[in-house]
Amino acid sequence: TSATFDDSKWKPVQLPHDWAIDLPFNESRDLNEHGAYPLGRAYPDTSIGWYRRTFDIPQADLGRRIMLHFDGVFRDGPVDGATTIVDDGWLLPGLVDAHNHVGIAPGLGVTVEQARAFAYADVAAGTTLIREVGSPLDTHPLDDDPRCPQFIRSGKHIARPKRYLRDYGVDLDDPDDLAAEVTRQAAAGDGWVKIVGDWIDRDAGDLAPLWTRAQLDAAVAAAHGAGAKITAHVFGYDALPDIIGAGFDCIEHGTGLTDDLIDEVVARDIALVPTMIQIENFPGIADGADRFPTYQATMRDLYARAGQVMAAAREAGVQIFNIADPANPVRTGSYDTYRGTS
Repeated sequence: TSATFDDSKWKPVQLPHDWAIDLPFNESRDLNEHGAYPLGRAYPDTSIGWYRRTFDIPQADLGRRIMLHFDGVFRDGPVDGATTIVDDGWLLPGLVDAHNHVGIAPGLGVTVEQARAFAYADVAAGTTLIREVGSPLDTHPLDDDPRCPQFIRSGKHIARPKRYLRDYGVDLDDPDDLAAEVTRQAAAGDGWVKIVGDWIDRDAGDLAPLWTRAQLDAAVAAAHGAGAKITAHVFGYDALPDIIGAGFDCIEHGTGLTDDLIDEVVARDIALVPTMIQIENFPGIADGADRFPTYQATMRDLYARAGQVMAAAREAGVQIFNIADPANPVRTGSYDTYRGTS
């Protein structure tokens, strides 16, 4: 790894590459499975290959944790002493959880150490990259922990007073401040911003949008101007036309999608993150909302149609990304979620 190492006598290669192809053929019968190359314990001088790659790190990235992926160094064939785990399947370097909240648990007040424990559980379930879409806790201190997954964050949820879970995000008294808050949360995150697109309006007694189309247009412009993408929490239908029309990059949940809106999502290349484990809570949410019978009916209808909606989106070619959404009121390891939504 020394920067001054003399590799002038090494052979330049282009990846993907199998270093063994340059070895001489050997007609020994015990090498038939190795393609007649002198590989294995009996040939220690030719059984290890070294690759060296030099690269420059930008000054702005000094001191940061950087993950390197080198494509195509491989050895095609049996490996002495190796145990075959599976001979018909897929090998993944890790799972990506596109909607997670390690900074949220049942109840508020999650500490960094509690969030760290949640992150460890996700890694144990196979998750190596988390898109954390909204957290009242700044989880950036976890970036220095090599046992934690990588994170892509969206800062805090952006909502209106009494139009989302209390104290989970930033509540704007003036909805025209949305674009300015999007800019602030873009700076607090790692490339994403999340707004609450709809929530129960207690005066209306049902799900309702939080923002006008003009406010959404300004929010998208602010996010993209800050170099971030923008997504929206949306359960029902009414908020979706304006969110899609404004050019959001992604929709979380999306249970209110209809066939015509799905076509628009495809045409605009908008991603969908269906939180199936959270959708399973819709009946319980409805059961606890006796004061709002219209809202109860809406949530039960969204639950009943969710499978059909997601199937239609998939068939239409919508980009769909897998998730755990292990937040209030759900806290679970990612494995059971992947098993249930794959």
